[in-house]
Amino acid sequence: MTKMTFTFNLLLVLLGLCSMWQRTDGQALGKPVIWGPSEGIVRTVEEFFCKVDEIPEDVSIVYQLFKEGDVRRLIGEYTSLSGEPGKFPVYVRSTFDGRYICKASGHNNAEVIPSYSDPLRFRVIEKIEGAHITLDPPSEEFWEEESVTLQCSVTRGTYVSYDWLLDKVAVQHHYNRSQNQLTIQSLSTSDSGRYSCVASNQFNGTLFSSSTSDGKNVNVKDGQTLGKPVIWGPSEGIVRTVVELFCKVDENPEDVSILYQLFKEGDVRRPPVEYTSLSGEPGKFSIYVRSDHDERYICKASGHNNTEVIPSQSDPLRFRVIEKIEGAHITLDPPSEEFWEEESVTLQCSVTKGTYVSYDWLLNNVPVRQHYNRSQNQLTIQSLSTSDSGRYSCVASNQFNGTLFSNSTSDGKNVNVKEHVSEPKISFEVVKDGEGIFSAIVKCQSEKGTSPITFTLLRNNDSIAEEQDKDLQAKIVVPIQLDRNMGLVQCQASDRTRTVSSKPVNITVESVGGAVTMKVNRTVVNISEVWAVWLRCSVQRGTFPEYSWFLNNTRLEKQDLFLHQTNNAVFQVILVPETAGLYHCEAANAFDNTTRVLSQKWLINKEVMNRLPLSVTILVFTSFFLLIVAVTACCLYGVVLRKKKARIYRVVKEEFTEMSSIDDGLLSEDEDDELSVAVYEEDMDVVEASRIEDSDEGEDEESSIPDEESDEEKNLLDEETLEGAGTQETE
Repeated sequence: MTKMTFTFNLLLVLLGLCSMWQRTDGQALGKPVIWGPSEGIVRTVEEFFCKVDEIPEDVSIVYQLFKEGDVRRLIGEYTSLSGEPGKFPVYVRSTFDGRYICKASGHNNAEVIPSYSDPLRFRVIEKIEGAHITLDPPSEEFWEEESVTLQCSVTRGTYVSYDWLLDKVAVQHHYNRSQNQLTIQSLSTSDSGRYSCVASNQFNGTLFSSSTSDGKNVNVKDGQTLGKPVIWGPSEGIVRTVVELFCKVDENPEDVSILYQLFKEGDVRRPPVEYTSLSGEPGKFSIYVRSDHDERYICKASGHNNTEVIPSQSDPLRFRVIEKIEGAHITLDPPSEEFWEEESVTLQCSVTKGTYVSYDWLLNNVPVRQHYNRSQNQLTIQSLSTSDSGRYSCVASNQFNGTLFSNSTSDGKNVNVKEHVSEPKISFEVVKDGEGIFSAIVKCQSEKGTSPITFTLLRNNDSIAEEQDKDLQAKIVVPIQLDRNMGLVQCQASDRTRTVSSKPVNITVESVGGAVTMKVNRTVVNISEVWAVWLRCSVQRGTFPEYSWFLNNTRLEKQDLFLHQTNNAVFQVILVPETAGLYHCEAANAFDNTTRVLSQKWLINKEVMNRLPLSVTILVFTSFFLLIVAVTACCLYGVVLRKKKARIYRVVKEEFTEMSSIDDGLLSEDEDDELSVAVYEEDMDVVEASRIEDSDEGEDEESSIPDEESDEEKNLLDEETLEGAGTQETE
């Protein structure tokens, strides 16, 4: 039975997977169109229609009607079997006011992709009842230039328009029919009368219902006008003290006593503080200050027991109530004292009592470096750094009449900013234990970070060891064999927020071996003298070579005064008699000195180092020889060029001579022409004489060339002999 159940379950799983692999592409319907009435009356029936433009063959369509934004609530459904439009009869209720959409999908056909129509707006019209008026302020008696707002409300009805009547005649003031208020900013006696409002609505463009309110009387009185009162007094006061405010009318009618009343702005219904001025003195209001007196105050002036005097009001006076500050304390958001670099924190300073508070922030009793607004009780640090760590406190203070009145300092709140671990650097050194086993001590070290940090050592991407940091570093011992490929190692550092890796390092260690080379570099103080040399030693192979220096087979120690040690492979030798002798170096493994390799020995003294090297001598003589060859070649080229020009002159003369003999008979009668020819012939003779002279000089030069070549060959032979002698001496 168990086996059959397992087989059945497996079959169900396979069928489910097959259904998931089926294609989801299907037939696409056109976009449906919805139509019908745009409005309807409550408790009547309206019909909506919906149709798809493009219907695939042999597909029945299901039309569904929804309210826009609420597709889970179905209003109506219609199945079209022969392509007719969907039809939805709807019994109209007040909640049906809104926008409707139609959804079209395949009837029992999941391969048909549903589509939706654009929305259709439908308004529900409900009969209006219970129109009535309210006045603001709630009085029927007003003075000229005062203002009043009449509001028309209904107990039932939708899409209401409002009309206003004064004594059953349309009012003269402008108003918006879609709003239910009529405001008269400055009343006059012509505004007196009985006001009523008519609330109405329409259906299909005609009046559907209306309701007329009862009348509301407004009586605008005309009387003596008082000047505008002026209120003055202190702008601030301390709780539980007494302050005095004053009020006076600029223009006071004769024989009229003035009643001054003090109100909070916007609260004229609250029982006022009053003062009656019988002889024109200012009104005086003594106030015992409480915390709720922090407001804007106005003074109203009216006739004392005289309704014919039109009241007037002053501009407002701002009065601040100063209360002693107590109970400053700090809260952190987020509520923790431990943070990582680049996180943000908001410190909020709150007080249990006090008004008009200014806030100052301290870090370790020193003002913080961040910019903040003293009128706000928050300090936000967007990107924390370790310099933001410390104990924060806030000082809440307020002032009275420009001087410090009270303050309260909160207890400190610790903020500890932890550094993210930086990319570690990896290095290693080789050690040999007493049993002759070699190990690599791999050092992983980060420049910054907050403990605890976990260092993980990877070799060829596999973890081989893990250590907790000590002063941002860890040392891990890895056994190795010399002259064998030990692979790449890499350090990973993790501080529980992120993991960073070092660059990989090959820990293959090669023993010292091969040739040891020592090079000499001269240091010249001027053109003529070498005063010091640099000795550089290098071995052909070896990962950790260690070098020793010897003078006349004696090891040189670091304390030798005539030597300046730069590192184990480089020395500077001052050319003085005490430093003269044979130098050589030895290379050995830094971790094992059992194997040593020696370099050749060099004689280092002032005379040898100032001797001109053979290579320089050869270079100088070679350059001089090349210069002589170049000059000789130029001379030969000049001789050949002069002979070629002489031949050209000879040909030109012969041509001119032939031309002269032909033209001689033609020009014999003209003396001027004869003179010209004579002059020309004379010039040609000069040319000929010059050519003969040049030819003689060329022959002399040609006869001298073999002798010069012999001299050069002799000089060249002498130079080679000197070079050979110089090389032999250097060796």
